[in-house]
Amino acid sequence: MHKYYNFIFYISGLSDNVRLSNNVKQLLVPELIGENNYNKCKIHRCSFASSPFITGLSKPNIILPDIDFTDIELRYIFLHELQYFKYHDIFLKLNMEIIASLFWWNPFIHLLKRQISNLLELRVDTAISKNWNEKQKTEYLQCLTNIYRQSFNQKHPQLAMDFSNQNSNFILKRADSLFYHKRSLLHSVLFIIISLFLVFSSFSFVFEPYIIIPEVVQDSFSITDNSHILLDDDGAYYLFVDDKKMGTLNNSNIESFRNLKIFNKKMEEIQK
Repeated sequence: MHKYYNFIFYISGLSDNVRLSNNVKQLLVPELIGENNYNKCKIHRCSFASSPFITGLSKPNIILPDIDFTDIELRYIFLHELQYFKYHDIFLKLNMEIIASLFWWNPFIHLLKRQISNLLELRVDTAISKNWNEKQKTEYLQCLTNIYRQSFNQKHPQLAMDFSNQNSNFILKRADSLFYHKRSLLHSVLFIIISLFLVFSSFSFVFEPYIIIPEVVQDSFSITDNSHILLDDDGAYYLFVDDKKMGTLNNSNIESFRNLKIFNKKMEEIQK
């Protein structure tokens, strides 16, 4: 949260060089962000951004990379990013970041976080494209591809929703989702269920630290490869560890050391 607020403070200090200019304003979709947030929406062009993204828990801030976009591309970008704001996906992402921070040691939590992020991406693509024809879907995919090719794989703040900053395999999955909604959604939900199962299963066992009390260490020893049992002429069994006599064993103790070899006084091995 500290990093996030520092980032928001940095954005607030930027000049509003793209903020609701006449041609950009016409491309915004007020029904996605509401009339109250329409005039609060800020759009910035930043050299550090590799892909368009939206951030802001209460006020939308759209960050554009230093790329000259066409009006058609801006239209698709704004549709995509503002849909995140409409669905309040940043709050969901915030909750996942908190859970992942609390259970940072659990790899399945991070797997679940990634799967949920992918599902949110596919949900937004499905929502904005439900009434599109094939030409519009193709233009949208071309926009995704162009931005992906020009991106330099830089990570954005955790509480930001990217437009096209995933790997090439997921770009293909998004393309598949546009034309085959049900099949792609089924696969995504299946991965979410598997991830949830792995997460809950991981809490069925607990790793606990183990330490031997120093006082116990002083009065104990470990069986090594150089340990053996010596059968004396009087019938007594003696335990030796690293050629050091540790004590006497009775017949009932022999079974506990059945992996150790038994020798007589002449150091000849005795078959058990």
